[in-house]
Amino acid sequence: SDILNGSSTIVLKARDQVRIFNKDELREKRTFTIAGAVNTPNTFDFVDKLQIEDVIALSGGLSSGADEQVINVSRRLKYGSFETLSEVFTISSDKNLAINNGKPFYIQPFDIINVRYAKGYVSQKNVSIEGEVQFQGSYVLKNKNERISDLIQRAGGLSPYAYVKGAILTRKREDIVKDNLLNVNEKDSLGEVMQENLKYKVAINLEAILKDRGSFIDMYLKEGDVLSIPSELETIEITGMVLKPSLVQYDRGLSLKEYVSKSGGFSEGAEKNKIYVAYANGDIKTIKRFLFIKRYPKLTPGAVIFIPKKNIKEKMSTAELLGITTSIATLGILIRTILN
Repeated sequence: SDILNGSSTIVLKARDQVRIFNKDELREKRTFTIAGAVNTPNTFDFVDKLQIEDVIALSGGLSSGADEQVINVSRRLKYGSFETLSEVFTISSDKNLAINNGKPFYIQPFDIINVRYAKGYVSQKNVSIEGEVQFQGSYVLKNKNERISDLIQRAGGLSPYAYVKGAILTRKREDIVKDNLLNVNEKDSLGEVMQENLKYKVAINLEAILKDRGSFIDMYLKEGDVLSIPSELETIEITGMVLKPSLVQYDRGLSLKEYVSKSGGFSEGAEKNKIYVAYANGDIKTIKRFLFIKRYPKLTPGAVIFIPKKNIKEKMSTAELLGITTSIATLGILIRTILN
């Protein structure tokens, strides 16, 4: 500043460097954040003399359901106790954004502004039902206690062609605990299929649900749920490491191995000990073992038999084995020569 106003002079020499810093290079970038019941929640670069009503305008104004009487501002503490984390201000407004009866409230760097929703305000939450019911389509949840059986009742009940054992509930990812879906290693074939398909299906027993409405198996519905009830299924799918993946007509008298035989039998490299069956309702069962006895899953219409690929370890070739042996022998001779 002294050089710029002419009170001081520095004579430059060859290879001198003059660097003018940007303010943001010498301090943490200053921003502020607004969230909650505004149309466009966002983080903005800090500007001096910005009032809270300006910030609400920058974020597109108050959204439907906003409680303009409750706006919270959390502010960093420069000199606080170890116990206190931030300073919180509660500000009131009206629908015309007259803050605190005209008394200005200026934003400071790193402020976090939260505009609260009105007490009890909740936007509509939609669920869907499709397949063999009287009235398919989207339904708005009436309350938080609405269950699967309630949705079927609102849809007019099942049609005469409904296959209740194949009913399945599809739910958004954030509402599913991964560990409850399937406990598999991501490197296993089954894990790869689950990661690839991204189905997020929740296995349900609709037959039992309709017999015992309101019980713990009659799950509460969440926004975005889709309940699918298929028509009567008549086939079994065999896929994976078989000679010819195919659909076979369901026959209650056939065993799992007999279905595999109808697809040409196991192909080379099939992992016979890790066969699993995916049922129409999303349930999955694997082979059970007791001593030397194997119990294969029972099959129902619409099931898929999957035979995974065996993880074959590559065997070392004769040339590679000979090369390693020769190297070890040479190393032994070299060590012996050095020691002598």
